[in-house]
Amino acid sequence: MTAFVYAVLTVVTIVLLAAASWQDLKDRMVYAFPILFLQQAWSFYLWLGTDWPDDFLSRFWLMHLLIYVLLNAWQIWGGADSDIFLLFGNACLAAGPVANGYAVAVRECLTLSLGLILSIFICQIEKRRKKKGELPPEVAVIPGPALVIGILLAGGLIWRLM
Repeated sequence: MTAFVYAVLTVVTIVLLAAASWQDLKDRMVYAFPILFLQQAWSFYLWLGTDWPDDFLSRFWLMHLLIYVLLNAWQIWGGADSDIFLLFGNACLAAGPVANGYAVAVRECLTLSLGLILSIFICQIEKRRKKKGELPPEVAVIPGPALVIGILLAGGLIWRLM
């Protein structure tokens, strides 16, 4: 049953993140509600459908919430970009097997770095395709982490089905 829930959440997440990526590239404006909804759905899945200990999940979510609040308070990223950070953490937990906190932290840091690097590359491609006057000064952050989240979740689905 949990593999079915994981599969449904994965498909919904990939579809909504593809739409959010397109919207971020097009308008630099992303609606946060779908991302926050997905984050909550994955949180419930992690809590009720996995073997992650409750105390670990509580600390994990509290740490991510603190970083989220700081990102928003200091306006380091746009609102939806910070929201994707919360979703990213849950996707990293859901996609792999239960491991120790250090392994989770390393996996999340590496994959988040990859997502941000992909965003920079996507920005450079976008810059080459558009004229200088048409390109907004901001970088579309969502497409890079969205691509990494999709790959993580798809890999997790394959892992569960094998």
